[in-house]
Order: sequence, then structure tokens, then C-alpha cells
Amino acid sequence: MTDLGVLSVNVENEGGRNAGEGSPKVVDNDLGSKYLTNPYRDTMWIELNLLASQAIDAYELTSGNDAVSRDPKNWTLRGSKDRITWVDVDTRVDQVFTDRKKTNRYEFTNTELYKYYRLYITKHNGDQRFQLAEFRIFGKPQS
Repeated sequence: MTDLGVLSVNVENEGGRNAGEGSPKVVDNDLGSKYLTNPYRDTMWIELNLLASQAIDAYELTSGNDAVSRDPKNWTLRGSKDRITWVDVDTRVDQVFTDRKKTNRYEFTNTELYKYYRLYITKHNGDQRFQLAEFRIFGKPQS
């Protein structure tokens, strides 16, 4: 379902959106690329604005290619119908990626239809920079 959305972030790569490690790399289906920010901010988020409201019940995050210290550690996935009111749909703490370019899948219960999904990355592993190779969302299309 990631392909059914428009990506936005509140912290962009220092070279801009179209840089070699700009935000679109996090949804390009290429484990060899990544989204990188410098510096990391604990208020950062990655948002998908879907073409139509969907009930998302799983997502995947893929670690970047180099430094474990840049990986996300704590985050909350939130959904919104209007981009004003946000509801927590999943929260993870002390997550670990056991390898580089490692995809972790997270499943949860959610039947509510949201048009917007934001991944708030509230903590990472301590580097000045943050990286993420892929962010993908999954759910059943609504008819």
C-alpha cells in the first residue's frame, strides 16, 4: 500500500528531497538506498498520505547499509482522518535490527480507516545522523 500514498517528512536530508539520500529513498523499494538525516531529531516523522482511507495492520522497516547507531529504536505509528487529530495505532520500544539492510515486520490490530499515517521516530541508537532504508505499510484495500 505504500505505493498508494504521497510521502512527506518534517526533517529532510541536508541535500534536499532529491539528494542521493533524500526522503523518497525510504519508499523506493530499493534496499540498497536509504533516507538519511543529519542531524537526527526526536520530533521527526515520516508520513504517507494515502489516495483513499485504509485500515493498515502491518508495516515493515528496513535498516540502512552502514551504522547501527543510526537505526530507529523507539517509534509510534499514528493514523489520522483529517491530519489534525492523530491516533496511536502501534508503538515499539527498544527495537533492534540484527543486520544491515534487515527488514523487520510489525503487525498489530487496527480496523479503523485512516487517510494519513505517520511514523514518529522518538529515539534512535545515538548517532548524530538517522537512517532508514525502507518504510512499507500493509493492509486490506477497502472496496
